Amino acid sequence: VLPRTLRDPGLRRAIQAVAVSGFPLAFRQAGIRNDARQFARLRPEAVAEIACPTLLVHGADDPLVPFAHSERAASLIPDARLLPIAGGNHQTTLLAADAVDAIRAFLADGP
Repeated sequence: VLPRTLRDPGLRRAIQAVAVSGFPLAFRQAGIRNDARQFARLRPEAVAEIACPTLLVHGADDPLVPFAHSERAASLIPDARLLPIAGGNHQTTLLAADAVDAIRAFLADGP
């Protein structure tokens, strides 16, 4: 049985669009280097200045970005909600049905 994200044509198109936008990685190298420079200059407490509703979706087993980063951000951002995805990895926001549902609901609620 295929996961819902692959059976649902709309979700499948969304996943394909994100994948196409990110590859080949060589086209994104300058942006990745810029992100790293900007991140190094970012004050850790700067996220506390975010003044809009925020949804953080993070795979609890993400090998690239520690889950603790989202936990800390959620504790500092005034109107933040953290959705941990048990067993999730770095691609969880694209593949986990509960993540996709939560993101859709969050965006539908609007400001």
